[in-house]
Amino acid sequence: MAIGRPPSYKEPGIEFLVDHIPKNSNLKVSNGAIVLRHDMTNLGTLYLEAPYFLIPPFDLVKLVEVGKCCSYCGETLKIYDKGRLRDKEAHDVSDQKHMRFMSGLDCGDCSSRWCSQNCRKLDFCHSFLNHQPTNKGMTNQITNSRGEKLVLLYDRWVSFKKAIHEKSLELAHCGLYVTLQLFYYPELREGYMSMRNVVAEQRDEFLGREIDFTTLYEEMTACFKDFKMSEDEFLDCLSIFKLNNYNSGVYPLTSYLSDPSGEINCSISPFETSTAHDYEDFRIDVVDEHNVTLTKQRHLESYRKPIHTSTLKIDKKIIIVSSMRNIKSCEKLVAGESHETGSACSSSDNSSMEKITAPIPHRFPGKARNQRNASFTSSGNSFGEGIIKYNRDQIREMLVEMSLDSDDSEAETPIQLEVPEQFVKPRRKSVRFELNESSVQV
Repeated sequence: MAIGRPPSYKEPGIEFLVDHIPKNSNLKVSNGAIVLRHDMTNLGTLYLEAPYFLIPPFDLVKLVEVGKCCSYCGETLKIYDKGRLRDKEAHDVSDQKHMRFMSGLDCGDCSSRWCSQNCRKLDFCHSFLNHQPTNKGMTNQITNSRGEKLVLLYDRWVSFKKAIHEKSLELAHCGLYVTLQLFYYPELREGYMSMRNVVAEQRDEFLGREIDFTTLYEEMTACFKDFKMSEDEFLDCLSIFKLNNYNSGVYPLTSYLSDPSGEINCSISPFETSTAHDYEDFRIDVVDEHNVTLTKQRHLESYRKPIHTSTLKIDKKIIIVSSMRNIKSCEKLVAGESHETGSACSSSDNSSMEKITAPIPHRFPGKARNQRNASFTSSGNSFGEGIIKYNRDQIREMLVEMSLDSDDSEAETPIQLEVPEQFVKPRRKSVRFELNESSVQV
């Protein structure tokens, strides 16, 4: 049974965010809420936030295993060995393979790959969960910064992993990787557990009745030796991640902006470091009681540094929080529920939980779009990619193959198109804007 909105929340800890908001940013904490230091008089970027930590996306696990996506962040890789994701420029296959091998971005024991050295460094789970051990006990182990060891029973883990994918238990996948992150980085535990959560009485209903989480916890802990997290803590980790995750990542600052009773005034969307926002608007200056001046102004927002709330310094899956209207300095910042559309860890299809609002992409004048071949992407990691797209040549080819006449007597009456006797050219309409200032008399 899915619920539209958790009836009762545990209040998140604002003290954690006070220490991580930069001194030179336009954000501050006032009366238990995040507000702006100065008024926001136009639409624009409020801040960028890097993930607290990331887990591998569940819907890309198969692509990660064959080396099509990064083993840590899930970013699509440009692979040149089979030519499926080749760039427009010609690349020598042997040079590309040699470069990736020398940089250590290809795993030497399996087909997994990474998109950068930073992702490879942060992916401590890869060899721990994916490489078959060579010792007699068939165990792998990792050691955290406090010297604590976690031992994995590889054979049991392989069976549990197979059950997760066969039954599509995304929550089990998320819970496993979240607990591993909190074990390997114990300094992240306090900040993560202080995030927004549901009360214990309504936690089971929020997670869903269709899964027996007690059995799930027992099967997961059976894959490890001396697993120290209790069942109650494990369920808290699951509910916190389900309530606060966005695109398989956790963002404490942005998650704090979620308020079911507040009026939404900012939006959340993935950020591309290679793009910049270019837009125009009008500034209204009051001259006197009966006169105002309109001034057309242009804004160009370039890349700015994101806010890092953890010591991991992750440079992938950065999100951008933008204003949807003018915001005063004393007004509380409120964003939609920070869940990625299409994820099982977000609200269900029958849920009335509010979705995040992505800002309308800015169109650059005079910039032609690149033609794309017909492709289908089922991943939920980008907005609007789950559709079939065709270019003009393919549409023209389909139209040529179509026939309006039919020889089948049982078929419907064919469509008859008549050529009009006269073509009337419609009158063009245009609006012109002057770039100079003008004075308005009231």
